[in-house]
Amino acid sequence: CFKQQLDKHIATHLCYPMEFCGRGRVLVSFCIGTDGFSKVLRVNGLGLPKEFEEEAKRIIESLPCLIPGKQNGKTVAVTFAYPIHF
Repeated sequence: CFKQQLDKHIATHLCYPMEFCGRGRVLVSFCIGTDGFSKVLRVNGLGLPKEFEEEAKRIIESLPCLIPGKQNGKTVAVTFAYPIHF
């Protein structure tokens, strides 16, 4: 469910940096905090120009407030790694 909604958010809000041509992927590590907001921890453009990393970071930070994870009844931060394909 989360992955499907994340895929939908990326597909809807992704802006391809038009001054560049080509394809590639950016790996983004991010955390959904105990407050439900996302925070980017690391971005790896795998050789793509910096603009692709900036767009990947922007799109993850634009996620709406989410329901934080729970473990043993307590709210916890959850870390994700997600590839964004350009």
